[in-house]
Amino acid sequence: MEDQLQETDSEAELSASVPIEIKDPPPVAKRKRIVTQSPPAFTANMCTKNARPVGKLELPFAIDLHFDKHYLDKTGEREGISEGAIKSLVHDSMACVIMHASCTGILFANHNLNPNINKPTRVVCQKEVDGTMLNAAIEVHHLDHMIFEVTVVTAMWIDGFDVYDGQYVIELTGGNSSKVSRMIRGSLKEIYSI
Repeated sequence: MEDQLQETDSEAELSASVPIEIKDPPPVAKRKRIVTQSPPAFTANMCTKNARPVGKLELPFAIDLHFDKHYLDKTGEREGISEGAIKSLVHDSMACVIMHASCTGILFANHNLNPNINKPTRVVCQKEVDGTMLNAAIEVHHLDHMIFEVTVVTAMWIDGFDVYDGQYVIELTGGNSSKVSRMIRGSLKEIYSI
């Protein structure tokens, strides 16, 4: 037993002679703070005084563009009605057609499902080009959700384009401005402008 005590004593001497080093624990990384942004303030919009903007939805729509044979036959005879110029006019006008339809309730697009339509609605799209009106008479049909078929029936680059009774005219007046008129009993009446 003395041998065991001697070993124990030698271990105690050994441990007493070796300094014990106490190390600080490694630094703990600070947690990232969750930063919350305050939601946008309530502001007035067209509907209410207390609306919070949450985003913008952009809804694309497709246009199946067609040229009637009458228009194509006249492209060689009439100045200023090239396919490129008419495509551009129709492209710029279609946003106005849909916007004015939503603002006025006028359905410019013909719905093929409605058997009560005897004569489809035609719209004359107009834009001043080099001091003279570029006109395109189009017929718009709503085919499916956000798909429209647009047919250019005829086009002329002329002031005083013949508009028939009941037809609508959408004139692109520059920038993002446009106006809608309708021929009523031989007189063109402005309905709405933006």
